[in-house]
Amino acid sequence: MTRRSDTEITSVVVDYMEPSFTVMANATYSVSTTTTAFTNRLYRGLRLFFSGGAWTVSATASASFRVQTFDDLSARWSNIPGAFSTALNPTASSTFIVLTLYPGLVAVTSQDINHHIGYTWRVVVDVVATGATRDFIFSIAGQYIR
Repeated sequence: MTRRSDTEITSVVVDYMEPSFTVMANATYSVSTTTTAFTNRLYRGLRLFFSGGAWTVSATASASFRVQTFDDLSARWSNIPGAFSTALNPTASSTFIVLTLYPGLVAVTSQDINHHIGYTWRVVVDVVATGATRDFIFSIAGQYIR
């Protein structure tokens, strides 16, 4: 029996990942925002990297994101079950969340979702705040998984 080296095993895993792409550019957001629709032609899964920076808040505020898929027959968007973040509060100076969607994935954390990404998908960021100032600086990157 031939044993694979760690380098060989790592390269096999890397072969299943595609280069990262921008879902939402690093910018200041003050209201709920929806990304453009993305078309997935070849991949079963997706990894999203949510990187949140500083808040400019003069009130109570939070933000969360969720992933939606489009149903061509009904022409409606629906939330992918479990594909959402918890509320991110301004008390944390920075936040980094990795959300992984892949069919058959065994959930180790609440950010591991056993679900196919679908053909057309998008991300909705919900900013909830009371008061005049509620700016949040963040970005979202994506990476398809074969």
